[in-house]
Amino acid sequence: MISFALNHIWQSTVFTAVVALLVLALGRYSANVRFWLWMSASLKFLVPFAFLAVLGSHLSWRAAPPTAEPPAPTLTRLAQPFASVDIAVTQLSPLSERPAISSSETWVPRLFALWLVGFASTLGCWLLQSLRLARTSGVAQPADGVLGLLPIPVLLTDSSIEPGVFGVFRPVLLLPTGIAARLSPAQLQAVVAHELVHVRRRDNLWAALHAIVQAIFWFNPLVWWMGGRLVAEREQACDEAVLAQGADAEGYAASILAVCRYYACAPRAFVAGVAGADLKQRIAAIMKFGIRRDPRIRVGLAALAVGAVVTPIILGRAYGPPSQESQKLTFDVASIHEWGPGQGPTGPFAAGVQFSTGRVRSQCSSLQGLVFYAYQLTGSERLEGLPKWGNASCGYPDAAGTFAIDATMPANTTGAQSRQMMQTLLAERFKFAAHWETRQLPAYALRTAPGRSKLKPSDPDKDPPIRPGSIGCPSDDPHCHIGFCCGSTTIAVLTGTLSHALGRPVIDKTGLTGSYYFGVLKWAGDESVGSSLPSLFALMREEFGLELKAEPSPVPILVIDHAEKPMAN
Repeated sequence: MISFALNHIWQSTVFTAVVALLVLALGRYSANVRFWLWMSASLKFLVPFAFLAVLGSHLSWRAAPPTAEPPAPTLTRLAQPFASVDIAVTQLSPLSERPAISSSETWVPRLFALWLVGFASTLGCWLLQSLRLARTSGVAQPADGVLGLLPIPVLLTDSSIEPGVFGVFRPVLLLPTGIAARLSPAQLQAVVAHELVHVRRRDNLWAALHAIVQAIFWFNPLVWWMGGRLVAEREQACDEAVLAQGADAEGYAASILAVCRYYACAPRAFVAGVAGADLKQRIAAIMKFGIRRDPRIRVGLAALAVGAVVTPIILGRAYGPPSQESQKLTFDVASIHEWGPGQGPTGPFAAGVQFSTGRVRSQCSSLQGLVFYAYQLTGSERLEGLPKWGNASCGYPDAAGTFAIDATMPANTTGAQSRQMMQTLLAERFKFAAHWETRQLPAYALRTAPGRSKLKPSDPDKDPPIRPGSIGCPSDDPHCHIGFCCGSTTIAVLTGTLSHALGRPVIDKTGLTGSYYFGVLKWAGDESVGSSLPSLFALMREEFGLELKAEPSPVPILVIDHAEKPMAN
């Protein structure tokens, strides 16, 4: 979600930069054109390109699957520079991967709380301004017959607010009492004409939409700067419209100066007044009134607007992710038999799932064992919703509830791909359905002890041989624990071993990657007295420089929604 938000802000910022260049190039053209360019940049903040791309990916314009090559990596990185940001929160996650646990578990809620404070503060300030204006409008008196017949109601107010249009869907024209005595009839007529242009343009509606953008993206100075540009361009657009109707430029400029002299400026988010924007620049533009008009500019800008909307939709259709069905990896051939009387091998065998080139075999595996293989569970996760038969043990003579699986696949299939194939097999043959959750549970955190790390990266293929007699328990502790054997392994496997031993999830917070040499992990039994072996906690601390500390932690949980015993084939 954070990646999505960051990419959206980045794309909107780039879009705004392009708009700014266009506005700069069109400085001699109509202010109305420039206003709509800025307004499109503002509305872009409310419409993510990703939404349009997803919309395009769901459109069926042709029956054949798309054959377009994926976009170049450089283009993808420019469009989505934050695509790799890894944020783990308590939510459903794809079944093919465990939900990641990272430090963002703590700072994401804090960041959201900070955003919420800014959003509420901005919205609260505007709400107070709106209520004050509504109160002013509520006590204002109708100005019957003062200005003749107008398309909107005219109200006279005793406040010193400038003339302006208030309201989005039912606008009214607020005039300060006594304005007719301070402005000449021609000046007052020009001011009213200016306000009626605001009504025709629905400027209060567009101002309200940009106010929403400012409330949501209050932390982005670009949207506040853009708000000033919108006010400047809309006021100049109204000035140009009034002058185009035949108003005298000098008299019109004098009317604006008179309003600024006698009355206070109204809030731009709620009132389209006459005194907004940079006064010096407005007066200069009025006195130099002259607009370059070129119909090709309008056509070009319309094409640009259509392209900005249609392009993400087309790209989403062309390069959108394939359907889940097309993404599934499956075994070439897979046979499943439930073990029962006389169905198991008569001699010794290796229980569990065995991966080899072009083949996956499983003998006497429970549903739990198959799930552990398919989703690469280590034990530091939790598995919930397992049916009663799903944890059957591999005992003689029948081992009911365990299964033999023999599946073939291409010779170049990787271990990770074989796990995805096992996920597909579980879904199709066991009707297996599950989802990931993350919960705060009692757990142990595994960290490197300050200044005491004794682990060094190792290569499992170059592990030294295990000394004879080093695997078993010593004579003074025949019931010791042996958690791992033998050689090098990853921290993920270690945390799984520790989770089984401690009966609680062990969360890796070491930040260590790769393999490390652990040899044979042995520690004192639960009821040992005078054992020469250390406790598990002492073993981790003294031998490897690792600390185990009990603390609530976010724990990934695979929740099984449904599972059935498969039919044999």
